[in-house]
Amino acid sequence: MFPLPISYRQLNKFIEEESFEPKLSWGLRMAITAIVPVLWGMTTGHIMQASWITLTAECICWVELKGAFTQRMWVLVFGTLLAILFCWIGTVAAPYMLVSVIAMFLVVFLAGLFKNLGERGAGLALSAYVMFIVCNAYPVETSAAIKERMWWVGIGGVWSVLIGFLWILFMPLRQPYRRSIALIWKANATLLVAIAKGWDGIGLRSNIRTVYEKEKLVRTTIDSSLQLFENRHFQVKNIPLTEQELAKLRKQTALVGVHIVAIGDELANLKLSELPKSLRLKIHSLLTNLEHVVNSMATYTLSLKQASLLVVRTAVETTHQQIQALVQENETVVSHQQTIKRLIQLSERSIRIIESSLTHLENAGEDKTVLTSYSFLKTLYLLQPGMWIHNTKLLFNFNTHTIRYILRSSLAAALAVWFYKWFHIDHGYWLAFTVVLVMQPYFGATLKKALDRVIGTLTGGIVGGMLIQLNDVLYLREVILFISFVSMVYYVKNRYSIAAFFITVSLVLLFDVENAANTNIIIMRAVSTIGGACLAILAGFALLPDWDSKWLPKHVVKAIHANYNYFHAGILVSGNTDWTRMKRLAETANSSAFDSFSRFLSEPGAQKKSLMHWYHVILNNVHITRELNNIHVDDTIHENERMKISSKEAQQLIESCNEWFLKIVSLSKQLDGLPIKQQEWTIAKEGYEHLSEHQLFCIYKMHQELQTMHQNILKLYPEATQ
Repeated sequence: MFPLPISYRQLNKFIEEESFEPKLSWGLRMAITAIVPVLWGMTTGHIMQASWITLTAECICWVELKGAFTQRMWVLVFGTLLAILFCWIGTVAAPYMLVSVIAMFLVVFLAGLFKNLGERGAGLALSAYVMFIVCNAYPVETSAAIKERMWWVGIGGVWSVLIGFLWILFMPLRQPYRRSIALIWKANATLLVAIAKGWDGIGLRSNIRTVYEKEKLVRTTIDSSLQLFENRHFQVKNIPLTEQELAKLRKQTALVGVHIVAIGDELANLKLSELPKSLRLKIHSLLTNLEHVVNSMATYTLSLKQASLLVVRTAVETTHQQIQALVQENETVVSHQQTIKRLIQLSERSIRIIESSLTHLENAGEDKTVLTSYSFLKTLYLLQPGMWIHNTKLLFNFNTHTIRYILRSSLAAALAVWFYKWFHIDHGYWLAFTVVLVMQPYFGATLKKALDRVIGTLTGGIVGGMLIQLNDVLYLREVILFISFVSMVYYVKNRYSIAAFFITVSLVLLFDVENAANTNIIIMRAVSTIGGACLAILAGFALLPDWDSKWLPKHVVKAIHANYNYFHAGILVSGNTDWTRMKRLAETANSSAFDSFSRFLSEPGAQKKSLMHWYHVILNNVHITRELNNIHVDDTIHENERMKISSKEAQQLIESCNEWFLKIVSLSKQLDGLPIKQQEWTIAKEGYEHLSEHQLFCIYKMHQELQTMHQNILKLYPEATQ
């Protein structure tokens, strides 16, 4: 009786997840692009040629097609050029050990810079690694053989571009932009679920860390959308009105997130035991309905279906009713009336923003497919030099973290190539292959990925070797390859050990037809994988290590400065300041500090004594950012909600906050050892002439947090002068 409904729910969940993050679609594109050449090779007897076409197609398909149609085409073309280039470098260097070692260093160094290109950079780097290492491991002796290999690799690249182009040809033109906004709505809904947990009396409430991690997810999705759809001035001179509407929609989606965080802050101050059960249940119902509205907005933003719009409007109406029920309930409550009133205000504003968002979606109009929106000549124009110049500038955006990580990876990979070539290790290229895949910017991440890689590669190598022995089974190899191509893409982000298993199986079936069944080859591949993982871990210790015991203070100082800039631009200086940008910069700096602290916890030899002090300073900074957000959110309320207070009282409190900020900024040189440029902290004593009572309360709470943070910094460095 029960298995069918459970399976149906799981299927629905899978379909919903696939619509927001199409991993299966990506895997199918990889599988179709890679398996067709294999079938051609089996039919015509050109097995090795088909293997090179498939390897090239697989490398290029590792780059996830995200962003607008223009960006996707750029990735496909650039990926093809990279595959050809690194194939040539690997093939030419193959006969010479010293040249191969130097080339490996340069290839990893250049490929490491691809991470500056954002989410797609990792896929481009992987393409470069694999093409060089495999081509270098299979040397050819004549120039004719080199040309032939380049020819087949070029065919693989053109094939990948063709399939990728056809894959996105019928895609709605603005769907990627809308999907990035829909993911922000989904992240907002996830945050609401965390906030609502426990208010129905079932289970415990979410702790501060859990709520903050969901809040970070909202910021991550916003940053991802901005990265893909903000800096595209090199594509169009005038932004179309439809994209302007989507930009406004994204800003309002982010603003709903600010209100949800503010709701969480208000509820965090309440104790369930102090509230009557009826009130708790109404708060839970309101949060649940608001989460349903936000989730429905995510679906409608992506699908633009009228049925989804009806669901949104129905959920909005239900939420209005829940708000009214909470208003009536609050009138009968003796304590915490102001907090509940604030919750009601924030919920009402959130609904108004959502209703306004529906208008922006409507104004954006119908979404035509790429096929009906672009002519062939216009498509070629989209690949104009401006895009290449822009991405080249991003590519060579150096910073300390990037350079240390790239140099560490390059040295370790070059050492791996030297080792297996010097000792003539058969299939020893798996040593270098493992090093470049396992190496991560931070030690903890390298250790985890090394373990996943070893598990996946060992099991994949054994299974792949066993499958080779079943060559008599018709089309078994091709079926297993197809499954491997889909699965390794599907699991690469969430279960890397499983992805590594399928990657290994696919490479074994492609290039080890003659030898994979040999037990010695399987053992050598396993030993090379373990050795590569150990070398990557050792390099994390010995080669230009990046320890968060050193970087945590710098991240905290940057977060403090970002908050002061936010305070300075948004509070001390009145005017049309883009506070949402300052908010995003401050929250990003807080996230970097929090992530650094989390890595610091797992580092060997971490100073446990200072851990709690660092945690409290970071928490103080997060609370200060939230209060600044609350001040700006409250500044958007209707005039009849505003209570006039003394301008002098507000100015005194603001100036006191500024003084505490300056004390903390002065102390920050004790944290990272860097001098503070005083000219960056110019004081402007204008202040707000009109503040609401709640805004003044937020400034007061920020004032307390500043004092507390000052004391916590002094605990970290007692010798610092106040």
